[in-house]
Amino acid sequence: MKRKIKVESVPHREGLLKDLRDPVLAAEYIKACLSEYGEAAFLKALRNVAEARGGLGQVAKEADLNRSGVYKMLADDGNPSYASIMILLAHFGLKISVEPVVTKRQSVARRHG
Repeated sequence: MKRKIKVESVPHREGLLKDLRDPVLAAEYIKACLSEYGEAAFLKALRNVAEARGGLGQVAKEADLNRSGVYKMLADDGNPSYASIMILLAHFGLKISVEPVVTKRQSVARRHG
């Protein structure tokens, strides 16, 4: 007689939000969203990280930001200031870094250079 194995799964969104509580995973997620999909995805990623950290209202309170301002800046058509993004990222335990873009041509030139 075959035994039935019960497999429990976690809904995608719930699993994502759980993962985004980890600053390392949150950083990689935000970085991937920005590099692959641009500004709108970057804002959505920040919103998801905020939701993982207790919700937009809670994050606004903890980061000493205006709640309605946080909702507006992380909206799909949001236009956050540099200062607000820096405050949010610092609250999440993250920072911005800049990296050079290396094209295939530059990579080949360096190897043969």
